[in-house]
Amino acid sequence: MRQRFLSLFGAVCVFALLLSAQTSDPALQGKWTVIGAQHGGKPMDGLTGGIMTVANDRFEIRTASGSTLKGALQVNTSVKPYVMGFLHDSGMRWDAIYEVDGEDFKLNYVDTGGKDPRPTAFKTSAATEETLVILKRAK
Repeated sequence: MRQRFLSLFGAVCVFALLLSAQTSDPALQGKWTVIGAQHGGKPMDGLTGGIMTVANDRFEIRTASGSTLKGALQVNTSVKPYVMGFLHDSGMRWDAIYEVDGEDFKLNYVDTGGKDPRPTAFKTSAATEETLVILKRAK
């Protein structure tokens, strides 16, 4: 009886989590320009000027160096900070948190499968592999 209850409870929890996950957030839609970044607690100027475009549940990142990354986005705005998952078409995955305030967008992410869990704050340190990216809505 206890085992059956635990199985049912687990299924309900998974279903609730799936319902709370969204594939897009209207505030994210459009084109964003990277205006700053940091990794390991230090500035990461090489990302400045990159462009991230969000269309429905898809993203495209054109890096400042000319590379292109594409894939699917999954967001959850029922928790704070908001949670985002990037599933790259290449199979790579990033786990992130984000916030959008008008024309400003902050994103802190890690590669899934690395030593670090999803970030919980908008800062980095030498002890983690988190990457904080600051974007501004493109005109």
